[in-house]
Amino acid sequence: MISFESKLLIAVTFAVLLNGSLYAQDTTASAPIAFTLYASEMGKELNETQTEMAGRKITLLLDRYGYVASQDAHNFGIFPKFAVYEETQMEGLSKMLVVKGELSLVAKQVSNGLVVASCAQTVTGSGATREAALTNAISNLPTSGPQYQSFFKSVQQKVVTYYQRNCAIIIADANNKSTQLQQHALALQLLLQVPREAGECYTKAQQQLQPVFLAFQKDRCARMVQAATAESAALKYQNALSILALVDPGSPCRAEALALIQSIAPKVEARYRERLDFMLKAYSDEKELEKLRIEAYKEIAKAYYGKSDTILQALIVK
Repeated sequence: MISFESKLLIAVTFAVLLNGSLYAQDTTASAPIAFTLYASEMGKELNETQTEMAGRKITLLLDRYGYVASQDAHNFGIFPKFAVYEETQMEGLSKMLVVKGELSLVAKQVSNGLVVASCAQTVTGSGATREAALTNAISNLPTSGPQYQSFFKSVQQKVVTYYQRNCAIIIADANNKSTQLQQHALALQLLLQVPREAGECYTKAQQQLQPVFLAFQKDRCARMVQAATAESAALKYQNALSILALVDPGSPCRAEALALIQSIAPKVEARYRERLDFMLKAYSDEKELEKLRIEAYKEIAKAYYGKSDTILQALIVK
């Protein structure tokens, strides 16, 4: 059984392999605000396939407005509900059923059930059968509009207020998970969830990232070096380089990681030379080191929120 932190490492590694990005555009790292999507709350009107279809629509909707729909547990959740309020049988060359329904979205604080905001969207669908009409209605659901704009504006205001009011508790919880419980990945998740819009709380969370990240590295760097060594032995030097980009120069594996980087340097394709030089500079230049860490934070955030859908099985770290 692969642990949660190991799955995170795999996802992070694959994210870096995919995008190859190591050049920070800003000096801070954060994740989009994420909501747990409770698609099972959709109601009994829809079958399993239609519920999944509606869930994908809602996921697209959140993504369009800069948020993330997740199956993992988060502080806030989206509770959708679909209800049919009118059915009309149309006569003609062939019988056609027209259904009118409403999809409502309710954002709640999961811990206490407090409603943050809500909105509703009417939709119409038609088909030869009720099932076909409902499927057509779900396919007609819009993923943008003024009602959604107002909904997410209200949601963001409430979420930001939550983090501002509970900042001390959140920071303390992250520190406890890292220092007392040795749950460094969960601590990183808590810190990365604090949105940029939370102002001072966001700044405090950013300040806590480095010590927690280094503790995470202490537990995981040897496994990352091992995975990079295996990739190098398989002559997959770019893959090895991508993994080594996640090994912090301040970790206990500094010497091993640097030696491996230097050993594969002559074998790396020319188009990766700039990236390689950047990594080597991070071992002696504090500014470059900070850029490297920020990119690692960002990859961890992406991994948490499902941006890396495929796991590279060869890099499973047990």
